[in-house]
Amino acid sequence: NEICLTYMLGNSLNFFVSLQILDHFVASGLSIFNCNWYDIYDFTPDENTDAVHISLLKTTDSIDNHILTPQKALEHEVENSKLENGDDDSMSLLQPLMSIPLSFSTDNSVVPFTIGNKLSNSTLSQSTNQIIEKQFNKSALITIFPHESAIQSAKIICDYLRKTNSCTIVQTSCSQFSEHEIEQIFKCNSKVFKSGKLCDSF
Repeated sequence: NEICLTYMLGNSLNFFVSLQILDHFVASGLSIFNCNWYDIYDFTPDENTDAVHISLLKTTDSIDNHILTPQKALEHEVENSKLENGDDDSMSLLQPLMSIPLSFSTDNSVVPFTIGNKLSNSTLSQSTNQIIEKQFNKSALITIFPHESAIQSAKIICDYLRKTNSCTIVQTSCSQFSEHEIEQIFKCNSKVFKSGKLCDSF
């Protein structure tokens, strides 16, 4: 068993153009809007203290500071490698990855970038909490009802919100509701809506 006290967690931003990752989501029956990266369970809690074994990356922190792209990793190996035979296993492993365009930018992320519901966690600094609380003074639920362009519409809305400085996406979801649930949530007659999956952004 392994206990790690230094996990740093954040929303998935990896983007592999050549691997057509969006097609992999579709083929697997998964939705890009159901990324619950923030749903973290501490398997080794301290029963007598409030200590936690995880921490979150700050919203202003760049992933590049923690994970190297293949290009940067290879450059790092070239600069620091001092092998006598001039052959580096790490470099040979990295070479095939050079042709894969990898990006950590939110502009390229297939999965919508969300800050998650854990950002009010005590692991964050007080200044960060103040920023989040200020952003959460007003909140809204955006729902897209099923139609042939629902997924594309949801992606466009998420992209617009991401580029709007005054808006922050907490989480997204693609869910199937019964007629009764629709009537309870939206206080309307479910018969007016076509059945199918709803895309939500909060």
